[in-house]
Amino acid sequence: HNFEIFQVCFAFQVALPGFISLFSGPAKIFSSERRTWFAFLISVLFGKIGWDYERYLNARNRCPTSELDPRFWLHFNWHLCSTLAHMFWISYAGQLQIEMKNLTKEGKVK
Repeated sequence: HNFEIFQVCFAFQVALPGFISLFSGPAKIFSSERRTWFAFLISVLFGKIGWDYERYLNARNRCPTSELDPRFWLHFNWHLCSTLAHMFWISYAGQLQIEMKNLTKEGKVK
């Protein structure tokens, strides 16, 4: 039960395919074709910030007990943001795969 190993493995699972997909394909990195990739990144970062804050509160035994306190929902925020990030990345990667197959058929990519 080593949380640090979990964090490293999780970060690797997100970062490696995320950055490979960012640098794949013919579109420029900062282009509208990659907007869903950046939505993925923002979702992961927003969720991670909330998760880290939740862990900070937990380590100091200051977790809120009332669901009326917005901090009560930090863990839910992580799950929501990671779900959205997955949705954005799958949308981006699927479109990228279709685009690359079309370019291959046209002989523009080997």
